[in-house]
Amino acid sequence: MDSEQKITASKTWIQKLKEESWQAEILISTIAIYGSLQLYGQIDSFASLVIDYLPPGEYTKGYLIVSFGVIAVCVLTTMFIIHFLLRTYWIGLVGLNSVFP
Repeated sequence: MDSEQKITASKTWIQKLKEESWQAEILISTIAIYGSLQLYGQIDSFASLVIDYLPPGEYTKGYLIVSFGVIAVCVLTTMFIIHFLLRTYWIGLVGLNSVFP
């Protein structure tokens, strides 16, 4: 196999990888959504920990920390879901384009 054939084989392999990478991306996005939804339980556990260990005068600080954590998890989960929906829509459009050029 000469170098030109190796380059051609490499390019076809990279092109095939680019065309089929959506499967792994959708799977990873699904796992990320599932994982981010599990973070709400962690925030709940952390809120219980804050209530147990902080003195009552420090509850305001604990409340702010937990509230910012909930907001961060909400934003993260929302962005993962939006990414997932847009990516599946894009994959559908590419699939339709290959069927109806």
